[in-house]
Amino acid sequence: MKRDPNPKPIAIPPELAERCEGTDQFEKFDRMFRNVISVPKAQIDKQDAKWKRAQAKERQKQS
Repeated sequence: MKRDPNPKPIAIPPELAERCEGTDQFEKFDRMFRNVISVPKAQIDKQDAKWKRAQAKERQKQS
């Protein structure tokens, strides 16, 4: 697959652009972006425990 030598810029939704206006616009955007992509540790631990239980069930079935 060929890469486009002139890629199109990513469009920023208007509601996001409004929130990030001002002198500290990068800091606002960075803070908001990090809040969106961050996952609480409790959620990670819950998923990990679920995965471990599933693996234990599989081992139990095999033996």
